[in-house]
Amino acid sequence: MNNVDVVIVEPKTGFLDYASKRLPLGVMSVAGMIRSKGFKVKIIDQRIDPHGWKKELEYCVNQNPLFVGISSMTGTQINHALKAASVVRNIDDKIPIVWGGVHPSLMALQTIEHPLVDVIVMGEGERSASQLADAYKNNIPLENIPSICYKKNDGTVKVTDSAPQIKLDEIPEIPYDLMDMDEYASIDFSGNHERSISFESSRGCPWRCGFCYIPAFYNSTWRTFSPESVVERLSILKDKYKIKSVYFVDDEMAIDTKRFEKIVDAILKENLDITWGTQGIRIDTMERIMTRHPNLLDKMYKSGNKQIEIGLESGSQRVLKLIDKDIDLETMKRITDKLTDFSVGKDITLHYNMMGGFPTETREEIEESIKWGEYLVNEKQAYVNYNIFAPFPGTPLYPLSVKSGFVEPKDLESWGDFNLFDWFRHHPSWMDSKTIDFLTSMAFSLLFANTSMEIKITNKVTRTLFKMYGPVARFRLKHRLFNFFIEKRITDLLNMNSDF
Repeated sequence: MNNVDVVIVEPKTGFLDYASKRLPLGVMSVAGMIRSKGFKVKIIDQRIDPHGWKKELEYCVNQNPLFVGISSMTGTQINHALKAASVVRNIDDKIPIVWGGVHPSLMALQTIEHPLVDVIVMGEGERSASQLADAYKNNIPLENIPSICYKKNDGTVKVTDSAPQIKLDEIPEIPYDLMDMDEYASIDFSGNHERSISFESSRGCPWRCGFCYIPAFYNSTWRTFSPESVVERLSILKDKYKIKSVYFVDDEMAIDTKRFEKIVDAILKENLDITWGTQGIRIDTMERIMTRHPNLLDKMYKSGNKQIEIGLESGSQRVLKLIDKDIDLETMKRITDKLTDFSVGKDITLHYNMMGGFPTETREEIEESIKWGEYLVNEKQAYVNYNIFAPFPGTPLYPLSVKSGFVEPKDLESWGDFNLFDWFRHHPSWMDSKTIDFLTSMAFSLLFANTSMEIKITNKVTRTLFKMYGPVARFRLKHRLFNFFIEKRITDLLNMNSDF
């Protein structure tokens, strides 16, 4: 077997890995671009082989690759990324360790200080990573590679100029053949664990929501694959890999409602016979769909749409203004009512995301959001997820969070303790212990009170446990019985366990 030229590691993410394991599309896209330049690429996903990934990485490193790439978000994934980097360094300290992903991109100067980080690819990595492979192969200096941060031989740090954003239709096909497709699933509409896949039809978002890092990562732009490209790729996936369900992981899929309708029309025309859901469509975008394309909801359903996910965030108008959501409660009520009317008698899940714990948010405003969530669950039979705000790097609310009492992590390891579900237990902030206990218990109960949530759980054991715990969660939520919340502590321990 020929030696591997580039190894890319997808680290474990923690508790979320128990629910489902989605394809690492970002890492795969980078691998596809590198491979298109003639290099042999190996992807190692810690989530798939949590006990054997180390031996696999050791084997690849002993083949003397040009570099080892590691992708990471903010939080628990950093800890697992550092373990992978340590394996590389212990075997051969001359092999460059290249980091990419959201956290290294937005915190490059702090991240590059770590001894297990040699180079950072900032932003979308396809172009820069493939140029790095060429540079290491041919001993070309790194200074002309765009969008990287690296340590020079004298120990100083250099940040190169940013690269123009790549046109999405110019990106090579995602190399699905590098992955064991049987190991991944994104969504389960049927309950029969049919093969499903995550799919990206666009990148970025032009909106300015205060809790989101996406505008910082993509420079507030939204770029798309053409409708023709989207449906062609879906058709290939269905035929080659027998895909039954597709989960569009776009941050906002339908900003251009005409383009969105073309995709739906093409799915119908090609008779793809798939079921599909969306990760992101704004409530005001849904309003435009209803008013400008009166038949589109019907066509969506006929084409196999089984789930629509919308971010509402808060039941308080002041908080909606604080986070620059640019929507109002009247619109939320009107459109959610219309969506409920449409969904009656149809096999479709309406999924709404709520959020709380913002700096300056009062207990009364938190309760307004909870009541909204309960209303949607109990009266509209919707799936509601309540997230606790986390001041991630790059979010517009980050400066206010620091001003309000959030103590910023000072190094890469400290950011590894910044977990979405319990960061406030490790880092001082504006929230006192009573608020933290209330928010975490309430969010946990509301999450498991949703019977519709099971479509997001593709792990059979986890789905069974979810069904068993549901009645307890609904009882706790109804009566606000959040004392002695031992089940939340158990999931916290699972999230920290690196050996599952």
